Amino acid sequence: MKLSEKFVRWEEWRRNTFVLIVFALMIGVIMLPFSLLGLPGLSLGWMAGSMISVLAYLTIVYSSNAILRKENDGKGMGLSVFFSFARMAMYAIGLALGALVTFVFKSPWLSFWTVFAGYMPMPILIAAMHFVNLGKKKDAQSANPMPKGETSLKEPDSHE
Repeated sequence: MKLSEKFVRWEEWRRNTFVLIVFALMIGVIMLPFSLLGLPGLSLGWMAGSMISVLAYLTIVYSSNAILRKENDGKGMGLSVFFSFARMAMYAIGLALGALVTFVFKSPWLSFWTVFAGYMPMPILIAAMHFVNLGKKKDAQSANPMPKGETSLKEPDSHE
């Protein structure tokens, strides 16, 4: 089985996570030459912000799964609230650490601005991939208009 076939069969959140990580690594590699110019904080800040963004996405996925599971015992809402606070804390810690290193210590090893920039692609990429998936589902439905379990287009008899 080819890698592309495996990728298509993954759950949507796994594909999204993979794309987020690959995008973060590509931009991180593109930014590596700045390290040779004495600015390693650009690539390190980008990677830190991107990894926080990926973790934030995973908290969204796990909290929504906890709320939507069939045997919801009431703990899903509490888990969702916990994850929302954890998400805010991750974002705040990343920015605080970036600000501390950039503005207080004036070190080139971490950039506040690239940590912040690392947060930005996640919602844009997730929205874009969602619209692509909607288009694929719409095309698949137009190719096969019958609902699951139906074998003909004849309308069922009503038994009133």
